[in-house]
Amino acid sequence: METHTMAVIAVTKERRAAETRVAATPETVKKLIASGFSVVVEAGSGTAASYQDADYAAAGATLAKTAKEAIGKADILFKVRAPVDEEVAALKSGAIVVATLNPHQNKDALKALAAGPGGGDRCADGGFVFDDAIGEPGDQARSRAFQPRV
Repeated sequence: METHTMAVIAVTKERRAAETRVAATPETVKKLIASGFSVVVEAGSGTAASYQDADYAAAGATLAKTAKEAIGKADILFKVRAPVDEEVAALKSGAIVVATLNPHQNKDALKALAAGPGGGDRCADGGFVFDDAIGEPGDQARSRAFQPRV
Protein backbone atom coordinates (compact mmCIF):
# COMPACT_ATOMS: atom_id res chain seq x y z
CA MET A 1 0.00 0.00 0.00
CA GLU A 2 1.47 3.32 -1.10
CA THR A 3 1.18 6.28 1.23
CA HIS A 4 0.99 9.80 -0.11
CA THR A 5 2.43 12.70 1.83
CA MET A 6 0.87 16.07 1.08
CA ALA A 7 2.94 19.18 0.72
CA VAL A 8 4.18 21.36 3.56
CA ILE A 9 2.90 24.93 3.34
CA ALA A 10 4.70 27.82 5.06
CA VAL A 11 3.05 31.12 5.99
CA THR A 12 5.39 33.93 7.01
CA LYS A 13 5.02 37.52 8.20
CA GLU A 14 4.54 40.13 5.55
CA ARG A 15 7.67 42.26 5.56
CA ARG A 16 6.70 44.93 3.04
CA ALA A 17 5.93 48.40 4.44
CA ALA A 18 2.32 49.04 5.54
CA GLU A 19 1.19 45.47 4.76
CA THR A 20 -1.26 44.28 7.43
CA ARG A 21 -2.71 41.24 5.68
CA VAL A 22 -1.70 37.63 6.19
CA ALA A 23 -1.64 34.95 3.49
CA ALA A 24 -3.70 32.44 5.48
CA THR A 25 -6.16 32.84 8.32
CA PRO A 26 -6.53 30.22 11.07
CA GLU A 27 -9.72 29.06 9.33
CA THR A 28 -7.82 28.62 6.05
CA VAL A 29 -5.10 26.69 7.91
CA LYS A 30 -7.75 24.39 9.39
CA LYS A 31 -9.13 23.66 5.90
CA LEU A 32 -5.66 23.04 4.45
CA ILE A 33 -4.82 20.60 7.25
CA ALA A 34 -8.19 18.85 6.81
CA SER A 35 -7.20 18.41 3.15
CA GLY A 36 -3.98 16.67 4.18
CA PHE A 37 -1.43 19.48 4.02
CA SER A 38 0.99 20.30 6.81
CA VAL A 39 1.13 24.01 7.66
CA VAL A 40 3.98 25.87 9.37
CA VAL A 41 3.30 29.45 10.43
CA GLU A 42 6.01 31.91 11.43
CA ALA A 43 5.27 33.30 14.90
CA GLY A 44 3.60 36.70 14.66
CA SER A 45 2.48 36.26 11.05
CA GLY A 46 -1.14 37.10 11.76
CA THR A 47 -0.66 39.77 14.42
CA ALA A 48 -1.13 42.76 12.09
CA ALA A 49 -4.37 41.15 10.83
CA SER A 50 -5.59 40.51 14.41
CA TYR A 51 -4.85 36.76 14.45
CA GLN A 52 -2.83 35.39 17.34
CA ASP A 53 -0.32 32.54 17.26
CA ALA A 54 -2.63 30.56 19.56
CA ASP A 55 -5.34 30.75 16.86
CA TYR A 56 -3.01 29.13 14.35
CA ALA A 57 -1.87 26.49 16.83
CA ALA A 58 -5.53 25.69 17.66
CA ALA A 59 -6.17 25.27 13.92
CA GLY A 60 -3.39 22.65 13.80
CA ALA A 61 -0.46 24.65 12.43
CA THR A 62 3.08 24.19 13.66
CA LEU A 63 4.59 27.49 14.82
CA ALA A 64 8.12 28.43 13.75
CA LYS A 65 10.23 31.06 15.50
CA THR A 66 11.66 32.52 12.27
CA ALA A 67 10.81 32.80 8.59
CA LYS A 68 13.87 30.70 7.73
CA GLU A 69 12.63 27.93 10.02
CA ALA A 70 9.12 28.07 8.55
CA ILE A 71 10.31 28.10 4.94
CA GLY A 72 13.19 25.62 5.24
CA LYS A 73 11.20 22.42 4.69
CA ALA A 74 8.21 23.94 2.91
CA ASP A 75 7.12 22.81 -0.51
CA ILE A 76 4.89 25.88 -0.87
CA LEU A 77 5.25 29.40 0.54
CA PHE A 78 2.09 31.47 0.95
CA LYS A 79 2.61 35.24 0.89
CA VAL A 80 0.34 38.21 0.27
CA ARG A 81 3.11 40.18 -1.46
CA ALA A 82 6.50 39.24 -2.90
CA PRO A 83 8.91 37.47 -0.56
CA VAL A 84 11.95 39.44 0.59
CA ASP A 85 15.51 38.33 -0.21
CA GLU A 86 15.94 36.39 3.05
CA GLU A 87 12.76 34.41 2.35
CA VAL A 88 13.80 33.63 -1.22
CA ALA A 89 17.20 32.45 0.04
CA ALA A 90 15.49 30.10 2.53
CA LEU A 91 13.40 28.33 -0.14
CA LYS A 92 14.38 24.77 -0.89
CA SER A 93 14.90 23.74 -4.49
CA GLY A 94 11.60 23.21 -6.28
CA ALA A 95 9.51 25.15 -3.77
CA ILE A 96 6.48 27.04 -5.07
CA VAL A 97 5.67 30.61 -4.07
CA VAL A 98 1.99 31.60 -4.00
CA ALA A 99 1.92 35.39 -3.82
CA THR A 100 0.88 38.48 -5.69
CA LEU A 101 3.95 39.59 -7.63
CA ASN A 102 3.93 42.80 -9.58
CA PRO A 103 6.43 42.44 -12.44
CA HIS A 104 7.05 46.20 -12.48
CA GLN A 105 7.49 46.69 -8.72
CA ASN A 106 9.02 43.32 -7.79
CA LYS A 107 11.68 42.91 -10.48
CA ASP A 108 14.42 41.90 -8.02
CA ALA A 109 12.19 39.35 -6.28
CA LEU A 110 11.12 37.86 -9.61
CA LYS A 111 14.74 37.59 -10.78
CA ALA A 112 15.74 35.92 -7.49
CA LEU A 113 12.83 33.48 -7.70
CA ALA A 114 13.59 32.68 -11.33
CA ALA A 115 17.25 32.02 -10.52
CA GLY A 116 16.40 29.67 -7.66
CA PRO A 117 18.84 28.36 -5.08
CA GLY A 118 22.45 28.56 -6.20
CA GLY A 119 21.51 30.24 -9.49
CA GLY A 120 19.59 27.17 -10.69
CA ASP A 121 16.53 27.33 -12.89
CA ARG A 122 13.07 27.88 -11.47
CA CYS A 123 10.04 28.34 -13.69
CA ALA A 124 7.11 30.57 -12.74
CA ASP A 125 3.63 30.09 -14.16
CA GLY A 126 1.03 32.83 -14.06
CA GLY A 127 -2.13 32.32 -12.06
CA PHE A 128 -5.42 33.93 -11.24
CA VAL A 129 -5.95 36.60 -8.60
CA PHE A 130 -9.39 36.85 -7.11
CA ASP A 131 -10.40 39.86 -5.07
CA ASP A 132 -13.22 40.81 -2.75
CA ALA A 133 -13.94 43.65 -5.17
CA ILE A 134 -15.31 41.14 -7.68
CA GLY A 135 -17.59 39.56 -5.14
CA GLU A 136 -15.67 36.62 -3.68
CA PRO A 137 -14.69 36.46 -0.01
CA GLY A 138 -10.96 35.95 0.55
CA ASP A 139 -11.09 32.34 1.79
CA GLN A 140 -13.27 31.27 -1.12
CA ALA A 141 -11.01 33.11 -3.54
CA ARG A 142 -7.91 31.41 -2.16
CA SER A 143 -9.47 27.97 -2.38
CA ARG A 144 -10.75 28.62 -5.92
CA ALA A 145 -7.30 29.76 -7.03
CA PHE A 146 -6.11 26.15 -6.67
CA GLN A 147 -8.95 24.62 -8.68
CA PRO A 148 -8.32 23.83 -12.32
CA ARG A 149 -10.00 26.03 -14.91
CA VAL A 150 -11.87 24.58 -17.87
